[in-house]
Amino acid sequence: MSTNKTFAAATIAAALVLGTGVVAMAADATPTPTTSASTAATPTPAPTLTDKQAARQAKQAALAKFKADMAAWQVQKTAYDAAAKPILDAYKAALATAKATKDAALAKLPALPPRPVNPNGHND
Repeated sequence: MSTNKTFAAATIAAALVLGTGVVAMAADATPTPTTSASTAATPTPAPTLTDKQAARQAKQAALAKFKADMAAWQVQKTAYDAAAKPILDAYKAALATAKATKDAALAKLPALPPRPVNPNGHND
């Protein structure tokens, strides 16, 4: 290739590479800010004394309701426990009887012979 053709090819290649970079940078340019009509946010008014008193009274009412609900739940839990106790006692007695029967039946079985020893010295 001649020098002119090599120079022309290098120039075109450089223009293509640099041209795409310039276009890419132009596409990423940040837009200029524009002014718009903004509405001023109204500040939240500070709570008044009556608001605080109302909130305190609501909190005290909720706490009183919680205490009443807890007392009612405790009464129901006590009644449930009293009703469940004989059922649980009967279950535990039946379980103990079944365990004793199982243990007695296993005791009647003949004893196992000793485990054989591997003659190669491995105990697996």
